[in-house]
Amino acid sequence: MAEARAIVQQLRDTTVITHNLAGEIGSFYEHLQMSSANGTSPSVTVEVQEAARELHPMVRDEVFRIASEALRNAFTHAEARRISVMITYGDWKFQLHVRDDGQGIDPETLDRGAREGHWGLAGMRERAESIGGRLDVWSAPGVGTQIELGIPAARAYAKSPERRWRFFERGRV
Repeated sequence: MAEARAIVQQLRDTTVITHNLAGEIGSFYEHLQMSSANGTSPSVTVEVQEAARELHPMVRDEVFRIASEALRNAFTHAEARRISVMITYGDWKFQLHVRDDGQGIDPETLDRGAREGHWGLAGMRERAESIGGRLDVWSAPGVGTQIELGIPAARAYAKSPERRWRFFERGRV
């Protein structure tokens, strides 16, 4: 019972303390490495395209949780050698890509949207929907898995009066 409460509390807590999403994802990977039972782990690269922007706090937390679940799945189940995370702060859309070269997801599991008794894929989709995003998953046995999260900029980025004024001056409001 205490363990279940701790898990629920973890889900409710703010996850990303800093505004450095890439750094937090890298730290999460280091945590996975330290807890690895067999001592081996895939290499992970985290890349940021475009200048980082401040995400809305709820969006930031959910993006982090989606990235964490994708990393955990690739680390634990996929037997991947390489995992690539790319964060793109686009003008019209925020994007997160997580790719691995692991064994892939069984096509039947992908069609069902989840493996029985597991909540990873379903949870990632629910999190994406809750912040107005879209989650796409591509995978094939022996090829690996790619997860793409896209969130419209208007929902993703924290708003500031200065930013709204700049758009107004350009005639975009």
